[in-house]
Amino acid sequence: MDQTISPDAGRRGKLSRVSNSNRTKVLLFLLVLLPLNTLTAQTSSIRPELIRSGVDTLYSYLINRSDTVEIGFVIDEISRVPGGDRSTIRRVYISQDQVRGISVDTILDDALTLKPIALRHRSSGNLALFDFGEELVEGWMMLANGDSVAVSTPISNKVYGSSTFDLVLRSSPLEEGWRTEVSAFLASTRTAVPLQARVDGSEDIGGNPAWRIQADFAGTPVTFWVDKASRSLVRQSMRINPDLELLTTAQRRQTPENRQRTL
Repeated sequence: MDQTISPDAGRRGKLSRVSNSNRTKVLLFLLVLLPLNTLTAQTSSIRPELIRSGVDTLYSYLINRSDTVEIGFVIDEISRVPGGDRSTIRRVYISQDQVRGISVDTILDDALTLKPIALRHRSSGNLALFDFGEELVEGWMMLANGDSVAVSTPISNKVYGSSTFDLVLRSSPLEEGWRTEVSAFLASTRTAVPLQARVDGSEDIGGNPAWRIQADFAGTPVTFWVDKASRSLVRQSMRINPDLELLTTAQRRQTPENRQRTL
């Protein structure tokens, strides 16, 4: 796919490459897996009506100690689709960065329960199509080496898509000390692993108070910042190792690269 998508009319040209190829490979491995997982939740108090429809643009940064590099952006569109006996939430999540190129996830979830209906993922060298039933997820995956893998996996009757994990958190009754545990089904290994999340405090992001949620995603520390009023995801941090962090944020940071582009 050679067509790029830009969040700003003035943003043009190719993104520069990350110099350290080993970091890129590790990050790519982790990020490719995340959209292809499913989650089994153990909390029943979610309120999806708290999630607003609309389009958000977030910017992605790779932080290596004190070195911050802007590597791309995310466009996240959420809409509600009325239906006869089942309304849905439709999410289109577009990511473009130096690590993965362009990837597009289209997710359909039940508007009342966030139970998954369908997931379509495409990126450079990867395709995935999943349809979710009450007790079975079926579909197929095309791997980076060109191999196709059929998927037909039994699931419990309380399942979410991992691309909906932040919506589950944002729909939950967040407060100081709130915590939950879910079980994540990894499509790549067809095994379930526990995920934990907890509110560990509040923080002002862009002048607005936000809940700070610490999560353990199969051994990878992830922090979510959720705006208390709008329930928008305003920041997300994935800790790859003690020195390397992937940050996605609604507030664009000033780095030498993007400062040059604005002059």
